[in-house]
Formats: sequence, C-alpha cells, structure tokens
Amino acid sequence: MAVMAKEQGKRKDLGKADASAAKRGKGNTGKPSPKHGKPAAVKAALKLLSKKEQKEAVRSKKLKFKKNYATIHGTVLLWEQLRSKHTTKEEKEKLVSTILKKLQGSTVELANHHSASRVIQWCLKEGSTADKARLLGQVKANIVPLSRSKYGRHVVQKVISMASKEEVPGG
Repeated sequence: MAVMAKEQGKRKDLGKADASAAKRGKGNTGKPSPKHGKPAAVKAALKLLSKKEQKEAVRSKKLKFKKNYATIHGTVLLWEQLRSKHTTKEEKEKLVSTILKKLQGSTVELANHHSASRVIQWCLKEGSTADKARLLGQVKANIVPLSRSKYGRHVVQKVISMASKEEVPGG
C-alpha cells in the first residue's frame, strides 16, 4: 500500500519506509543518521581489513580516546588467570600483587568502572592480608562517594563484608 505525503506542495507516492521517514521529517537522503551506524566510508574501509587488523584498529582507537583503557585491559587479562580454578593459591597471590601494582594510585577512580570494580573485588577475595589492608586503606578515604557510585558500591560492599568491624569506618 502506497502512502501519500505532501512534499514541497506536491503530492508524491512513497513506499512504507520512505513514508515513515517523511513522517519523522527525515527524508530519504541515503546517509545514516549520526546516532545509528557508521558512515559508509568507514564500513568499507573496515571490510577491507582482516579480523585481526579490525580488532587492532578498534583497540588503538580505544587507547586513544578512553581514559585508563590500557590499565583496565591489562588487569582484566590478569583477572582471567586469577579466576581460573587451576590457579594455585601462591599464583593467585602473585597475580593479585601484580594487579594492585598496575592499579596503584588510581584504585578509587577505577572502582567506578564496570570491569575494574570486579577485578578489585577479586583482589579483595584472593589477596594476601597485606594486599587487603592496602586496598582497604585506599577505599576507606572515599567510602561515601564510592558507595553512591553505580559500580563502586560493589567494592564498598566487598570491603565491608571482608573487613572486621574495627577496620570499617563508621562501624
């Protein structure tokens, strides 16, 4: 069924897709809207690359535009090893200390990130007593803002569940 629409004072038959675009005031320009999809030139360029090259292009773009991407990516790779059932207790403690060295100085900021907050929770679970105390000290100063955060609140919950009453502020 063709739909009739007015366009610049003339009546014109339009297909269903064109009619819905005309109703929204977009028209059929052939260009994707900025919110939906990539420009045609970018899509064509990506199709010419192999899957490995496409992944590398996406990774380099994320490194350029996302703050802390390299740190988060590196710690998530270590976290995958930490989560394995085949990892021994000694290896887990070494992995936790390596992760905490990478996160040093930005632990509170990264606790507000989806993946990094999970890594920090695992570090609290699997780390040595010294590592747990170090994390507790870093989180303790910012416990209120973290508790209001979408992902940081999970870190605060883990700290509260792992620490003794004397170690938790306000407890």
